[in-house]
Amino acid sequence: PLLSLAIAGLIAWSAWRVLSSAVDILLESTPSDLQTDAVIAAVRQIPGVRDLHDLHIWSLAAQRRAMSAHLLIDDQRVTQAQDILAEVREVLAHDFAIEHTTIQFESLVCRPGDVFCVQPEGHQHIDDAHDRVTRRAAG
Repeated sequence: PLLSLAIAGLIAWSAWRVLSSAVDILLESTPSDLQTDAVIAAVRQIPGVRDLHDLHIWSLAAQRRAMSAHLLIDDQRVTQAQDILAEVREVLAHDFAIEHTTIQFESLVCRPGDVFCVQPEGHQHIDDAHDRVTRRAAG
């Protein structure tokens, strides 16, 4: 009976680890061994990248990671943006084992007085003049 309980405990422990991993994948959780701040810092260090936001990192499978983000870059030719993209993908794959990426480039910075400026709720402003303009344009 004691050996049966030990085997049952081992099976339950193994099942819990597999189930926990499956739930994390299904909920698109950020991998627990990945430091999001380190990813942000590494991408911001790449020449040509001014900033990034809307970052989401998740697991597609136990050892396969994906990432999506918006990168703010200077207004430039597509070929130059492709060079930045190649370097971003290289850093992500080499340093963080993120091999599936969806990157959206942006070159517009919302400034106070901009009429057409779409930003998610809760984003930060340089000053609150942008809030007044956004409300006036939306209203």
